[in-house]
Amino acid sequence: MLAKPLQFSDLTLDDPNYDEDLTSPRLPGDSDSRLMEMLAAQAAHQVGPGFEDEDVIATDEKLSDGEKKDMLQKALHMAASNGDVDRVKKMVGGKAKPYIDINGTDEDGSTPLIYASCFVSVLRPS
Repeated sequence: MLAKPLQFSDLTLDDPNYDEDLTSPRLPGDSDSRLMEMLAAQAAHQVGPGFEDEDVIATDEKLSDGEKKDMLQKALHMAASNGDVDRVKKMVGGKAKPYIDINGTDEDGSTPLIYASCFVSVLRPS
């Protein structure tokens, strides 16, 4: 799945609606709303299924390969977005490796690298 392209309404330097744009309410798809949605999804994944030990998931005979892939891919996205380097290393080099795709996208088209680059700087300011 490809990422959605950015949409700019007007890039001219002489925008007659400049003041109006600053005072008008933001659209639901603005970056602040999107950030809040992503943080909420991150929190939900931390307490939801798939955030337990990845080796347990990978070796669970009761789970199908599809279920393992789904759970472990979500766990990889969460580990990357939290800056959990040790967990990412364990996943890409351990029993979970056959079930994850480091370039795999989530439902929004984002990869673990995108989450890592966005959230690690937001959650861990320098």
